[in-house]
Amino acid sequence: MGNPMDKDTDIGPLIHPRELDRVERWVEDAIAKGAQVALKGRRIDSTCLSPTILCEAPFSGPFYEEEIFGPAVGIYTFNELETVLTRINNSRFAFQASIYTQNLDRALRFVERVHAGAVMINESAAFRADWMPSSSLKHSGQGVRGALPTMMELSYEKLVVTKSMSLTP
Repeated sequence: MGNPMDKDTDIGPLIHPRELDRVERWVEDAIAKGAQVALKGRRIDSTCLSPTILCEAPFSGPFYEEEIFGPAVGIYTFNELETVLTRINNSRFAFQASIYTQNLDRALRFVERVHAGAVMINESAAFRADWMPSSSLKHSGQGVRGALPTMMELSYEKLVVTKSMSLTP
């Protein structure tokens, strides 16, 4: 934890102390409603919070229903892919989704049916590289962002066809 510019940092600070307070409130609300604590984050300073992992948090409340934008994650078990797809697709948000599986057919069914701007297979939904376009669906934002979409928005394409008129080799 620490400075996000340091290559050894995995978790950086939240943008403002009130955001750390918000994340803690949402975690405490989920715990009070029955979430099982696998790992409880602790406050490091006014903007740094160590990771929290909650299992089977209730499907009501901000921990599940909102985008937390903090070092907290919920883990849910399921037996049918349909169940998890329904839960994800009923969300107001659709930025990125991920699936961890050794079954390629299951992964591809998930990719095809999940409503998300990007899908990661065997990688965290938090994965992001500078060159990746990011598209936002539903309430996760508007439009497509990234280096290529930005370049395309700020320029235009022009086709030029030319044929040499030189007769000498």
